[in-house]
Amino acid sequence: MKKLLLLIFAVCSVFTTYAQVKCDAGHIDIGMTFKRAIIVGNDAIIDFTLTNYSRKEIKIDMDKSRCRAYDDEGNCYLEQHFMFDFANTEESGCILPSETTIKLRCYISDIDEYATNFTRIELQYFLNCYGYFTTSQLKKMTVRNVGFVRD
Repeated sequence: MKKLLLLIFAVCSVFTTYAQVKCDAGHIDIGMTFKRAIIVGNDAIIDFTLTNYSRKEIKIDMDKSRCRAYDDEGNCYLEQHFMFDFANTEESGCILPSETTIKLRCYISDIDEYATNFTRIELQYFLNCYGYFTTSQLKKMTVRNVGFVRD
């Protein structure tokens, strides 16, 4: 009986580990956390937080021309489906102060009516680090296994 309970516990822990949303901000000094995803009508609203762990200000400008999302029905959503909002400013770019957390809201339109999750979301952005020299780099945030609810 103990072995059976131990086996059930091990299997459940494996499933919960793999079912969690996995976020990669694409830069070592930026932390990315998934908050929620909801479908309203046919549009997805996905909330994240971004935290700047560096000692410098970082400017992020989303580049929707290179963004993609894939759902569990096999659909691919390209640039014309994406919009962004940083910290309720209705802007697609933002300065992240040092050691500060900012909200990033991603909108994806025309979601398939049978889809239940996004298997992969790729968000491209330009990263500008301020310091002695200002550098600009194209980076990619990757998010996997984003389940959503329908309103």
